[in-house]
Amino acid sequence: LTADSLGAWVGAATPLPVEPQQARVLELRVELQEDFAGPSLRLGLRDGDVHVVQPANPLLAIATRAASGQSFPLWTATGNLSPRSLADSYSNFPNPFAAGRTSTRFTYYLDRPAHVTLRLWTGRGEAVFTVIDDAPRAAGLHQDERWDGLNGAGNAVQSGVYLAELRVDYDDGGSERILRKVAVLR
Repeated sequence: LTADSLGAWVGAATPLPVEPQQARVLELRVELQEDFAGPSLRLGLRDGDVHVVQPANPLLAIATRAASGQSFPLWTATGNLSPRSLADSYSNFPNPFAAGRTSTRFTYYLDRPAHVTLRLWTGRGEAVFTVIDDAPRAAGLHQDERWDGLNGAGNAVQSGVYLAELRVDYDDGGSERILRKVAVLR
């Protein structure tokens, strides 16, 4: 595909046999180029996009239908694409958030395996809470680290701005350290 492409044709390398009254699930995976600049992606399928041939009689038309309760065109949910660098991908949501009542989720992308530490600090440099400490993480997108706004003693922190320090020690020897402001409301 080119940057201005609106569609693509995907063919199977080998025929996919489907017996009468049998349902088949097709999984489509998309691998984007490193320089893909779009913020999001959505895939669609129209009924005319599906072509079925019966080997015994190639002139016999076979209808394709969407599953019960669905109709063509079928569309995926819009997928938002994350930047593929640690510095550009490091974020948290929601920000601000309510300490002790909700939590904020941290997101970051590792281009290679690493050990990760995520700590929260006050603006005066006092340690507040360690979310993960030297935890092994595979390459890829990570969005499972959460902070509920509690300190190391289990008490809700005061309203204010805290620093979330992400320290990444790559398995191949490199390292990165990034700070992010996290706002807490009570």
